[in-house]
Amino acid sequence: MKYDEKIKISTNQALTSEGFLVCKNCALATTGGRMYHTSELPELEADADGVVTIFRDSACLFAPETLASFEAKPVTLGHPPGGANVTPDNFKDYAVGTIHNARRGENEQSDSLVADLLIFDPDVIKAVTSKRLTELSLGYTSIETSEGPGIAYETQMTGNHVAIVSAGRNGPLCSIRDNQTGDIDMAEPTPKDTDKPDIAKLLKGLTEQNAALAARLDKLEKALNDKGDKKPEDKPEDKTGEEKGQESAKRDSAFKAELLKSVAETVRTTMQEEKQKEQVTQAVIRDAAIIAPGLAKDTPDLALAALQEYAKTENGSQILAEYGGITSVKRDEAPAVLKSIAIIERQRNSTRFSTSAKRDEKPKPDFFAQAKALWGKE
Repeated sequence: MKYDEKIKISTNQALTSEGFLVCKNCALATTGGRMYHTSELPELEADADGVVTIFRDSACLFAPETLASFEAKPVTLGHPPGGANVTPDNFKDYAVGTIHNARRGENEQSDSLVADLLIFDPDVIKAVTSKRLTELSLGYTSIETSEGPGIAYETQMTGNHVAIVSAGRNGPLCSIRDNQTGDIDMAEPTPKDTDKPDIAKLLKGLTEQNAALAARLDKLEKALNDKGDKKPEDKPEDKTGEEKGQESAKRDSAFKAELLKSVAETVRTTMQEEKQKEQVTQAVIRDAAIIAPGLAKDTPDLALAALQEYAKTENGSQILAEYGGITSVKRDEAPAVLKSIAIIERQRNSTRFSTSAKRDEKPKPDFFAQAKALWGKE
C-alpha cells in the first residue's frame, strides 16, 4: 500500500500532508513462547512456579484469516481496561490510528507479524517521534490448548487492536521502527524500560541454547527408545499389535512432554538472563549520563568511555586518583567504578541544589531585630 508521505522523518516514519504519522514495518507479534502468570490465564494449568508458557507457531500467526483480521483495526494508546476489546461503543475513547498491510515480515522479521500503522492523535504522534513510546502490545482473541502443567499451544487468532505502550511483554521485539528495518532504537531509560530484553543477545542466546537442546533431545529420544526395547515384557511374541501401539504412543507422549518442558525452560532461562543483562546496561546508561552527558548511549564500552571523559575534568581526575587513575581501571571493572562515582556526583549535585535553595530564601529577622526596627530599642 502506498502512503501520502509529505515529510519523511526516517526510513520507516513519515508525516502525511495532514500531519498524520505513518509508521512502516512495525512488528506486532512473533512466533515462539510467551510467559504468563496464572493470574492472567487462570483457565490454563500452570507449572509449580505459577507460570504458563504459551507457544504460537507460524501456521497460527501467518494464517490468511489471522492476517486479514488485523486489517484496518484500531491502533490504541494502551489497552482498554480489564482485557476488553475495542468495539463500536468505546472506540472513540481508545483509537488513535489504524493498522494496514498486515503481513509476514521478511529477512530478520520473518518470524514476526508486521504491519504499517497510521496514527492520527497529535499527542501520540509526538510521543512516538520523540521515542517516548515505541513498544507495541497486541489485542486479540485465540484458543489456547493446555499440553500439561505450564505448557499451552495457541491457535485461531483474531485481531482486535494493537496498543502503543511504554513496556510491552516482548520489549523491542514488537515495536515501532525508526531507521533501518532491523534497527531497534533504545529510548531514554524509564523505570519500565528495565524490563526490555536486548533482542540481538536474546536471539543469539536462544539459537545457542536451542542447538544444545536439539542434541539433548536426540539423546533423550534414543534413551526412551532403548528403555522401551529393554523391558523384559517387551517381547514381540508376547504382545499384540494393539499393546505395541499403546506402548509406542506412551513413549511418544513422554518424549513430547519432555520436549515441551525443555523448550519452556530454555525460553524462561534465556529471558531471565537477558533481563538481568539489560538491567545492567540501563544502569550503565543512567550512570554515564551523570558524569559524561555528552556521550551517546551506544558508545562502545560506555562505562569505560564515560570514565575517560570524566578523567578530563579537574574534579574527575581527583576522584579517579583514588582508584589509581583512569589507566588503572580495567574494562570489566568500569561499570562498578562508574556506579560508585555516579553516586558521589548525585550527592554533590543534591548538596549544591540544597545550598542554592537556601541562599535564595530571604532570611527572616529575629524578634530582637524586629523590635529594634520598630522602637529603636535594644
